[in-house]
Amino acid sequence: MSQAWLPLITLATSLLVAPLILLLPERAWRARTVLNLSAALLKLLLVGLMVAGLYQGREFAFGFTVVPGVEFLLRVDALGMMFAGLSSLLWLATTVYAIGYLEDSPNRKRFFAFFSLCVASTIGIALAGNLFTFLLFYELLTLSTYPLVVHRGHPAALAAGTVYLRYTLTGGLVLLLGIVGLHALVGDVTFGEREMLRDLGPAYHPLLIGLFLVLLLGLGVKAALVPLHGWLPRAMVAPAPVSALLHAVAVVKAGAFGIVRLVYDVYGIQLTFELGLLTLLTALSVFTILYGSVRALAQQELKPRLAFSTISQVSYIVLGISLFGPFGTIAGLAHLMHQGLMKVTLFYCAGNYAEELGIHRIDELDGAGRRMPLTSLAFTVGALGMIGLPPVAGFISKWYLGLGAVQAGMPWVIGVLVASSLLNAAYFLPILHRLWFRAGPEHGKGQWPEERRLGRFETSGWLLWPTLATAVFSLLAGLLAGLPFSRWTWQRSWPRRSTCHDRDAVADTGHSLALLLMLRGPLRLMMEQEALWRPGPRSKLLDAWWASAPLPALALALWPGETTLLLEGWLLGGVWQLDEARRPWLLFSALLWGLAGIYARGYLAAEQQAAEAGDGDTFRRLTGLALLWPLTLAGNLLLLLAEDIPSFYLGFAVMTFAAYGLVVHADNRDAHLGGRAYLVMALFGEALILGGLLWAAGSEETLTLTGLREGIADAIRVPGWQRCCGWGSASRPGWWGCTCGCRWPIRWPPHRPVRCSAG
Repeated sequence: MSQAWLPLITLATSLLVAPLILLLPERAWRARTVLNLSAALLKLLLVGLMVAGLYQGREFAFGFTVVPGVEFLLRVDALGMMFAGLSSLLWLATTVYAIGYLEDSPNRKRFFAFFSLCVASTIGIALAGNLFTFLLFYELLTLSTYPLVVHRGHPAALAAGTVYLRYTLTGGLVLLLGIVGLHALVGDVTFGEREMLRDLGPAYHPLLIGLFLVLLLGLGVKAALVPLHGWLPRAMVAPAPVSALLHAVAVVKAGAFGIVRLVYDVYGIQLTFELGLLTLLTALSVFTILYGSVRALAQQELKPRLAFSTISQVSYIVLGISLFGPFGTIAGLAHLMHQGLMKVTLFYCAGNYAEELGIHRIDELDGAGRRMPLTSLAFTVGALGMIGLPPVAGFISKWYLGLGAVQAGMPWVIGVLVASSLLNAAYFLPILHRLWFRAGPEHGKGQWPEERRLGRFETSGWLLWPTLATAVFSLLAGLLAGLPFSRWTWQRSWPRRSTCHDRDAVADTGHSLALLLMLRGPLRLMMEQEALWRPGPRSKLLDAWWASAPLPALALALWPGETTLLLEGWLLGGVWQLDEARRPWLLFSALLWGLAGIYARGYLAAEQQAAEAGDGDTFRRLTGLALLWPLTLAGNLLLLLAEDIPSFYLGFAVMTFAAYGLVVHADNRDAHLGGRAYLVMALFGEALILGGLLWAAGSEETLTLTGLREGIADAIRVPGWQRCCGWGSASRPGWWGCTCGCRWPIRWPPHRPVRCSAG
């Protein structure tokens, strides 16, 4: 096969599937399923071949002249392959999901035909080698997604489709005007040939600024930049697979991808900076980030809340490229992929709740985590990633955005990231609270709006497996960000000297295994947690559970010698150390958790007896406690052993959220008030700590705590980032000056065993 034809064949894979689907009768669902899945798998394979070829230095290009001066050009480059790879992967997942979601829906033939056209348009945008080809597929995307938006056919869907067309066609017309203006100025604009605009000279700068604004206006409609975002929330009347397609795969991503192309491959980052346009992009993206988050807070339905979250999150991509530096570019391109994985997971989960339980409003989610635990676990992963917590992929994007802000001399952007994370937490965490910590219909608290009969799984396998797969990818993209395949895309630009102050050190294998004791005990207990509360002899595991909780900390404190465990693939490069400075704190943790366990063993005896007697609500609360207790301990130990900054912050985050479940264990009004006060102050502290660590890592050019200590020793006065971290840490002990009057330790219910471990 000629390499020149490979981009065309990749495009045709989904382009030709559409008419074939239309030729099939509506009842031929098996043939349609085989055709859809085969095309999606083939496209993913072809994109993989092009990625491998590009990595080996091969060139892939196909083109022909349409009219003199205008060329149709498909060409493969690294940026396009990132977008094409994401689109192909999520097309496969969304195809599987849509097959199950639309199982009883009419007009499936029409849906999947235009679905294939939509994906073909997205791949065409990714492979476009010039502005003419980009515009062709950009407008085809508009036309092919309209039938998907109005698929249900009711008045609300038709009205949403009208609004969608009005916005996107107007944006396309404006984009056409900008492209025609550039063509009149320099001829056919091929991506990557930035010298044509730079050679025009300063006399043309006002004209170039005007054309840039016109192009940005046209692309900003699909990218949902404020105030061009009005179509996106209204399009949420579409089925869940369409919502996932709009937000994570095709339309919104196409607009953001177009802005990246405009800045890097049409104008060039240097010329864009010289024209003063990056400042405009920064201001526009910052406003959109905060506006989208604030509007999401006011939404009481799940899908509209996710829609405004998309408006906020996609602007991280624009913010990254506007920071004029390698770290900002890394963050923007990484978030192009990470946001797609996390957001498609959230929309799959929203579709699962709607299909199985008839849930559309957030206040209907009470107890859904116990009815649909796997779906709710996937939603939790996606939500925590959107907040920016490690080890989910969203943390990596925000981390590099913070570094890019410091590198660009704009540390105030870190404040925007912190504010955005707090707002994200404010509209996602109440959902997680309802899912996991509120009683549902199975405990006599009302009934689900609609409920299907429970089958082998909590929902159809067609709906469940894509949801779990994208959630796992979201987690692995952050957890294993340091692996070589991840460096190929973006992490290689980080200097290795800043990852570890002594990367040449090789840890002794025995000592490394000793450090893993930190996780072995908690993980074993978590795996056994379901058996802890069963009636009969198995309930005696409770005694061993409380007794063994502090053993990992005790074993590490008594382990002879010093050791370092290097985890190359962990986050941004994990470094865990055991030394003399950490031993007293490990002993203190072992003592603290041991005493708390002894107290809890006696205090919870009555609840254990009630669970053994068949009290389902008590059983639920005790199994939750059995999971969260060792998880909190694991976060405590990670905080003590971590030498790299991301792992250190991960320890803080794990402790915060696992301890929340301990605080609200009683499941009464006082417990929930105490939990709310605790979470508000803890999140405020987490945000300040994250901002301080980002500021520190960027200014000190290090990813280790040792590097930060050296920076403090060399400083003439206390660095600003140290004050930030200090204020954030002060919220944990509940110091009066840092509690804003909440005094969260006092709000906890009295005589709770978890108060023993509050320090």
